[in-house]
Amino acid sequence: MSSKHKSSNIYDIEVAYAASEDSFILDKLKCAPGTTAIECVKQSCVPNRYSELDLYTIDLGVFGEKVEHDYIVQDGDRIEIYRPLIIDPKQARRIKAKK
Repeated sequence: MSSKHKSSNIYDIEVAYAASEDSFILDKLKCAPGTTAIECVKQSCVPNRYSELDLYTIDLGVFGEKVEHDYIVQDGDRIEIYRPLIIDPKQARRIKAKK
């Protein structure tokens, strides 16, 4: 069976999280149609490895576009967990420009 004719009852999903510049995790999992983005995150290995993540308040995205926790995933989606900003991007540019 080719991948174009794959059964539609299981989706291949990736969950990505960059804890820091040198720590990145990409977990691949399978889920059923109708699964939400936050459910996929909870099923991934990320919450076990990074207990500091607050699963109620984290920001999520799919391929760089912010989504809500109740976003229904599609086959092939990459769910991205975004870290909170430490510094405002405008302020960071000002600091960098002064150097």
